Amino acid sequence: MDDKERKRLEKEEAKKRKAAEKEARQLQRQKEKTARDLRREILKYARDEQFAPALAAALPLFWNDYYTLETADEMDMNEAFRFFDWFVYDYQHEDQPRLIEQFATEMQTEITVLQEELVSEWLTAPPSGVYYYDDFDGFSQQFKLRDFFSDEEMIVFSGAGTGRASQGDLIMARIVPVGERLEFSTVAAFIPQDEIEGLQARIDEAKTAAAETHPEESHEEFMRRKGSYLIVHHALAKAEEADRYPVTRLDPKRIDKAAQRAAKKVVKKVVRKRKK
Repeated sequence: MDDKERKRLEKEEAKKRKAAEKEARQLQRQKEKTARDLRREILKYARDEQFAPALAAALPLFWNDYYTLETADEMDMNEAFRFFDWFVYDYQHEDQPRLIEQFATEMQTEITVLQEELVSEWLTAPPSGVYYYDDFDGFSQQFKLRDFFSDEEMIVFSGAGTGRASQGDLIMARIVPVGERLEFSTVAAFIPQDEIEGLQARIDEAKTAAAETHPEESHEEFMRRKGSYLIVHHALAKAEEADRYPVTRLDPKRIDKAAQRAAKKVVKKVVRKRKK
């Protein structure tokens, strides 16, 4: 093969490679948009009146009685997002399937092919957890995180940046795949570095107690059933110890009235459903 032919082939290969990379970027952007749309659809589904009994039981469990059905309309937007994320993916009311499992079955004919692919991946995603914030790259908007329990490292995209979290804090979040990258399933929260102490002991104690009733339970199964909301309980208790408001409804200076009004509409629908 002479130089001219070799250069021609190299140009063709480079052209094909660029075309493939462009197609991959377009598909990734499409999946990211699909994920945003799908999250809205799932949240809308979770607010349906049919889930009123589950919602009434789940609220005080997740928030350790700081919120109940009667005060749910006082959650701020971030609190509501975090609660509904757990309610959809982790919580199991009595012997019913998880809400995300019900969504996958009931809405299969109503969602797009790409949405269906994402749902199938999110069905098996790990439960809510906690991750050491080791680093953040502002250019790529990616966290370098380390699982609190296993030390597994991962790179997670966050378009919202770091918020008020600092290196060494624990990020409270569910991590899900979106195309070729990992993202937070919803708004993340954090536990300050000096408030981490006691979390492992709380989880270990609960695991020991659970061994009698759930002897074959894996760590992931335990976290989905109980551990994920115990992390929230730990964060709430530490906030109170530090003289911070553990939840927004206790803060007299809260300003998110628009979010409150939206939440009240949901609660009113649920209350009407329970009275029927």
